Amino acid sequence: MRKTPRSFGRIAVATAIVLAAVSLPACVADEILNPLGAAHHVTPDGSDASDGSATSPWRTVQHAANVLRPGGTVYVHDGIYHERVSVNVSGNASAGSITFAAYPGDRPILDGAGLPIPAENAAMILIDDRSYVIVDGFEIRNDRATRADQFPTGILLVGAPEHVTIRNCIVHHIGNNLPASDGSGPFANGIAVYGTRAPEAARDIRIEGNELHHLETGGSEALVVNGNVDEFSIAGNYIHHVNNIAIDCIGYEGTAPVEVFDRARNGLVSTNRIEEISGVGNRYYASDPYGALGIYVDGGRDIVIERNTIVRTDFGIEIASEHPGKSARDIVVASNVVAESRTVGLSVGGWIANWGGAEDATIINNTFYQNDTLRAGHGEVAFLRHVDGITFSNNVVYANEQGAFLLQEAPADVVHVDRNLYFSPSGDADGFWMWEGREFATFAAYRTASGNDGGSLVADPRFEAAGMGSFRLRSGSPCIDAGDNAAVPESTQSDHAGGPRILDGNGDGAATVDIGAFESPEI
Repeated sequence: MRKTPRSFGRIAVATAIVLAAVSLPACVADEILNPLGAAHHVTPDGSDASDGSATSPWRTVQHAANVLRPGGTVYVHDGIYHERVSVNVSGNASAGSITFAAYPGDRPILDGAGLPIPAENAAMILIDDRSYVIVDGFEIRNDRATRADQFPTGILLVGAPEHVTIRNCIVHHIGNNLPASDGSGPFANGIAVYGTRAPEAARDIRIEGNELHHLETGGSEALVVNGNVDEFSIAGNYIHHVNNIAIDCIGYEGTAPVEVFDRARNGLVSTNRIEEISGVGNRYYASDPYGALGIYVDGGRDIVIERNTIVRTDFGIEIASEHPGKSARDIVVASNVVAESRTVGLSVGGWIANWGGAEDATIINNTFYQNDTLRAGHGEVAFLRHVDGITFSNNVVYANEQGAFLLQEAPADVVHVDRNLYFSPSGDADGFWMWEGREFATFAAYRTASGNDGGSLVADPRFEAAGMGSFRLRSGSPCIDAGDNAAVPESTQSDHAGGPRILDGNGDGAATVDIGAFESPEI
């Protein structure tokens, strides 16, 4: 190995002393000493032959993605950049991440209009087996398929990348809505993580604070973690106007080469707002247009879904597996608001007999409000095939005029349902419950036959202003201090607004959890 000449070391030290003496800003000093590990710039009128400084910027983001060193940052300024970017560099734990960031106050645009779509790993930003990378503040748009076998993606992570953060980006008008001619397409993604190796996982992936909208994803998803993806956070994103699934955590699709590693796991899906998600007009689902989901765990495990707001989707939340003999497992669904879904607010287990199911799921302190707007009889909550070890407690189930509350379609090993509050505009205990395929027209009949909901209520929850989207509880609500503290997992100690989960809301001196997504202030 070639050693650094001692004279170079003395020069570097001397330079540092001079820089300190003249009190130059640390960023300037760092750029002189470590030119590709510090701040650089890209502008539409720059040149890749320049040094990338603020006064002599580069022209393309791709050039920065080829040459930056660990700890380096490239600031991309306002402008439209007609280029795909493949990140060919990695940061590391000691020197830090490589950061691709919008210059403060700017919104650089990567525009795919007219760019050819690669046969593999087609993306506007591709991170293939690169680690310690941050992408911050880009707008990505207009990557559209012209053939059913093309798979455009806004931002794609593939292989086994680690410590990657995607934040504050806007991804829109990425699409593939061509006819599904051969069963393998069309597909498109907004942001996707595919863990395609084993045992090495795509690990510590954070997708936070992004907006994804007007995506035509065909048979795929707006935001997906698929395969060997371990430890991830999908938080604070706003996803709307998508023609299939908004967020999906997938397992068992053969994405990773070893089955035991082939499932997204140890993840958090939190504080996302999801609205206007529908398969209507999606050619991939022409025969069943109302199949688009807000949040879907399809075979994933050890995932917490909490404090999300899901409004006007085809399905609200689904926990299942599409593969026979497989299950989504150890899923917590807590403190979410799911309202005005077209078919059902929450679905647990397989819709089809030869699908897999769900095991060991805890559904706690959610508010389900007037879902099944198509009045198809699916109601607010459905427990379907192959379910085991399910707890459903402390939830508000507020049906619409049809009064369809809870469907438990097939025999289940363990489904524990208690300390919930049910209500419909009719204001009485009449409605529609199904337990193990038997239908009941009153709450009393259902409770007797099922042996569940012994501590539950039928009453008006007294929301602040449900019609305006406010599901906080008014004073005197029967939900206050009516829940079961023991049912609340240690992993979910915040209410929908981020406040403490268990408080004394009625002033009786005992801290007791409320029913529903919001906790009332302590008296």
